[in-house]
Amino acid sequence: MSIGMTEPGMASLLVWGLVLPWVVPLGVDSVLRAFFLLTRCCIRASRDRPVGSSESRPLRFAVVIPAHDEADALAVTLPALERLAYPREAWQVFVIADACTDETAAITRQAGAVCLEKPGPAPQGKGRALQWFWACHGDRLQSFDVLVVLDADSRVEPSFLTALADAFHRGVERVQTWVQPVPESARWASVLAAYSEWLSQEVDDRACRYWGWPVRFRGTGMAFRVDTLRGRYPVLRTKVEDVELTLWGLRQGSIEFVPTAVVYDPKPATARGFTRQRARWLQGQWEVFRHYGRDIGRLLVRGMGTWACILALLGRPKVGALMGRLCLFLVVVFFLPTVGWLQKALTIFLGGALVVDVVYYGLGLLWADRPSLYARALIRAPLYVLLWLWSGLVAVGSRHPWLRARD
Repeated sequence: MSIGMTEPGMASLLVWGLVLPWVVPLGVDSVLRAFFLLTRCCIRASRDRPVGSSESRPLRFAVVIPAHDEADALAVTLPALERLAYPREAWQVFVIADACTDETAAITRQAGAVCLEKPGPAPQGKGRALQWFWACHGDRLQSFDVLVVLDADSRVEPSFLTALADAFHRGVERVQTWVQPVPESARWASVLAAYSEWLSQEVDDRACRYWGWPVRFRGTGMAFRVDTLRGRYPVLRTKVEDVELTLWGLRQGSIEFVPTAVVYDPKPATARGFTRQRARWLQGQWEVFRHYGRDIGRLLVRGMGTWACILALLGRPKVGALMGRLCLFLVVVFFLPTVGWLQKALTIFLGGALVVDVVYYGLGLLWADRPSLYARALIRAPLYVLLWLWSGLVAVGSRHPWLRARD
């Protein structure tokens, strides 16, 4: 007579041990998504135009644009900034020409912006460019009140700086503006990427704003009060400077969402561009876990709002979480050894989580300005998953220091 657990019993325990650790984070993500969705359904999104501050002296803005071989994009972006409805003497553009080999510097100077040429044989990414700017040219910010970071291809509403001035006059220190994604309508991957980014702001960020919770930075449209930066500039050392800046901002206090300040952000037009951009993000996510694991652990105990922000920050890609919940549901229903009430409870919970996903993406179409375009793209969601999987392979196999979405 043998003593101990039988072989089938060990196998059952092993399978359950592999499944249960994934149920908690994926389930919590779904519960949070349901909470945001419910909040968004109960609030009225304000689209009011910003109102100019009554302050006698307008805030001075330093608009910083890191760029590598972006002459074509800057030739459009810099003249467009001249349409800002804000006193011209109160803002200045600084372009960081990161190891450029094209006409970026010439285009910048022709447009009347300040060009700061970062030396080096190859670009090291936006984070390193900002780090260089702070280290070598931080003194240029002394006469400014607010630092704004934009991408080279970003476009802004004429009221952009006015809306930011309103926010900073209220006493905020760090701001993420509304990043309006601009997809290539003929490219379904570009449209799906745009819908996902738009929806996370329309639902998640608006809900966070309602509850007074922080939001994450999105890489462009980020703004900081200069007084909070002097002497303690954030150290940026990964390929995802938006994640690093978010963690830094959470350590300093909070990050406020200002939807009245609008930045237009073009999405990659090709599958190759999409894949390379996502691969860079995945590489950066791994670097973040490696460098900031302890910081993340300490931030998680600060409260529900900070905890939710970090989950949104690191729980990407969202399509990965959705597929994870689907796979867990199928495993629990069809492949796990029967364990009575626990299996039934997990089946109901994961099934409910999948319903939340469907409602989240479906209900968002009611608020979107181009619902038919997004609805047609959603039909190809399984192919979107394959693109993300390919991005993962590129992230693992590439040794390029900086994968660009545009060649």
